[in-house]
Amino acid sequence: MMISLIRPVAAASGSFSVSVSSTKVTVGDKVKVTIKLTCNSGVCAEVYIDTSNSNLGSLSISNSSSYYTNGNFILIEPTSSSSVTITATLTAKKEGKCTVKVTVKDFIDWEGNSVSGGNGTKSKEIEIVKKTDNNTPTTTPLSGDASIASLAISGLELDREFASDNYEYVVYAPKGTDSITISAKASSSKAKIGKTTFAVKEGWNDLSVVCEAENGNKKTYKIRVYVEETPTIYFNNDSLGVVKNLDRLEPLEGFEAKTITINEEEVTIFNHGGINLIYLVDSEDNKDYYLFDVENKQVSERYNPVVIDNHSYLLTHVNYDLYEGMEEQFDRNKVNIGGQIVDGWTYKNSSLADYQIVCLMNGEGEKNLYSYDSREQTLQRYTLPQKEQTGNSNEELLTYLSYSSGAAGLLAFIASLFVAGKKRKTS
Repeated sequence: MMISLIRPVAAASGSFSVSVSSTKVTVGDKVKVTIKLTCNSGVCAEVYIDTSNSNLGSLSISNSSSYYTNGNFILIEPTSSSSVTITATLTAKKEGKCTVKVTVKDFIDWEGNSVSGGNGTKSKEIEIVKKTDNNTPTTTPLSGDASIASLAISGLELDREFASDNYEYVVYAPKGTDSITISAKASSSKAKIGKTTFAVKEGWNDLSVVCEAENGNKKTYKIRVYVEETPTIYFNNDSLGVVKNLDRLEPLEGFEAKTITINEEEVTIFNHGGINLIYLVDSEDNKDYYLFDVENKQVSERYNPVVIDNHSYLLTHVNYDLYEGMEEQFDRNKVNIGGQIVDGWTYKNSSLADYQIVCLMNGEGEKNLYSYDSREQTLQRYTLPQKEQTGNSNEELLTYLSYSSGAAGLLAFIASLFVAGKKRKTS
């Protein structure tokens, strides 16, 4: 009867787990060990953390009202909570492999019942490595990205759009530029960009922007900067200088570049038929083509073409002294031809107001006078009328005409005799 009154006590079901913050750490780093005990009917247990391995030390256990600590021993007070978490911290002392062991004993619930599956020992393997020279763990890979994400120069343009995989660029800077500041941004936040401000001088300057990655890799971006040079050859009382660099000059259709020597320097000119041009800059830094006399090494006027009737002509300066005979029928005046104002002549006769005379150079380099119809916008060669011959010249002309008439009559008489003779033979 006494045996029948004893009721069997069922064991509670529970578990515990162990985790670490990292399984691979550097000497001096902290390793956090997290221990969690779980049982739906409450938790009470003894926990031991093995610190016998000399590679790990300085055990520290977080405070909690749920448990009591003494060195590496932890006593969890009986609690009705379904779980209790313990956090302990160890310090990596020296390199090598080591094991963290956690043992749970006497795991019971709130009512004092044994917890099935709650007791035992669990381990975690940890590898400790030494520090590198720059205090970065050897296990953490260093960034090798040494590329530049963006590059620009304030106020100047690169010869092509920037791209990280293009490493050479050309820039043209105005005369007087003495320094260049380059704005560059690395693709990686861990990379460093070197020198970006450079002193420059007239002519070509070779600059290099170097980006160094975290692991020491380097990439160099080369920038060739051309600073406009002061001319060394001048024309027209030093008002026009020869432009030295023609890299960006738009070629003129139909003209061929040639090299000549002026003052022991090589100079490029452009030839088409009888026209030679040279590229010059004035005192206000305006650049343009000018007509050039190769034989005499002289510059005349700005190359100023106009197209009329699908033919190209050059508007040239008029030397009125060469055309004194024009004053009888024309007035010196400004003429609008092809939208450009040039020196020329207008008729004194108002009924010919639509016609003007201009001096143009054709494609062969020949200067001629042209009659310009401003209404139809057409051109026609114009020849100055010749003065009539007087005096002896008229007499000589009459004498010549008389002799010519007599000779013609004699030839006609001889021809008639010849024809008559042939008729007699035929009959």
